[in-house]
Amino acid sequence: MYHRVNVLWQGIDGWIRWTLVGLGAPILALALVYWGYCWHWWGRDTLALQYLFQCRCPPASEATRYPNFTVLVSACDGPFIRDMAPSGRFLFIEAQGNENQLRHIDLQTKQVHPLPLDYSTRYSVRYIDDQRLFIYHVDRVEYSVLDLQNGSQTVIPWIYADAYDLQVYNLFHRATEVLFFNNETLALTKDFHTARNENLILLDTGTNAQEVLSNQLAIADIEYQSITPPYQTGPIWDAYYSPDGRFYAQHDGIYRSATREQLIRTNLPFFDSIGDYNPVGWIAEQRGVVYMAGTACVIDNRDDYAIPYNWFPVPQPILLLELPEEF
Repeated sequence: MYHRVNVLWQGIDGWIRWTLVGLGAPILALALVYWGYCWHWWGRDTLALQYLFQCRCPPASEATRYPNFTVLVSACDGPFIRDMAPSGRFLFIEAQGNENQLRHIDLQTKQVHPLPLDYSTRYSVRYIDDQRLFIYHVDRVEYSVLDLQNGSQTVIPWIYADAYDLQVYNLFHRATEVLFFNNETLALTKDFHTARNENLILLDTGTNAQEVLSNQLAIADIEYQSITPPYQTGPIWDAYYSPDGRFYAQHDGIYRSATREQLIRTNLPFFDSIGDYNPVGWIAEQRGVVYMAGTACVIDNRDDYAIPYNWFPVPQPILLLELPEEF
């Protein structure tokens, strides 16, 4: 077989052979670069190659470029995490794809659920618990609670905290739940879907708003629950500690808190302050950590105050790094 091919090749005029070599070599080289990038032989951390190839690779190849991780949302969807449930069970993400642009992801089953929200509207979204979202509609200056079980959305009236009076005091004492966020205190009655006038939000946007609101609730002898993220802070300022404090996560991996021993490395790329990967929170039963990065750019001059610019954006996938079973 080789002999026949060689005879055929030698029978071609010399200039034609060199022309074929000149045309074929770049194509072969490009194919090797493409295939090598897709299947994680080289170039994963090179933004130029990411920009050229990552969404042109076979979809299954993305998992091979992030060993040790589960790819929760592909980079090609242009994903961004809006919030993570306090339990660590769910993620609320915004994606730039054509379908299901606002998604509620179950981190236990990996199922993705579309949400009954208008993508063209600007929202600030926070989880109350696994079944409810606290939503601020920026354009309408309106708050609501979205029940994920039945898709119903209940508008909640709000007042500024300095308008606190006896009527508000009584309403908060009658509330079934008083939930404390950063600048808002949300009072909900048991049947908040129907008894809408029994719900209320106290809003304080001034300096030390959280401290002011918590003091106000304490003085009024109102019990409240602070909605906390799925992690805690600790001695290392930029570390995300697990709910029981045994472990913490940073950009480069997961550590044991007591000894600061690194248990697993991420080996994630460093791009810049915006595009770097960082932990978001611990999933339920502290089995692992969700990581997210901003959109890096091949050419990035955003730090130049005189002429800022950034070209050729490269979105990054949302990833899950799970602890080994022994931990």
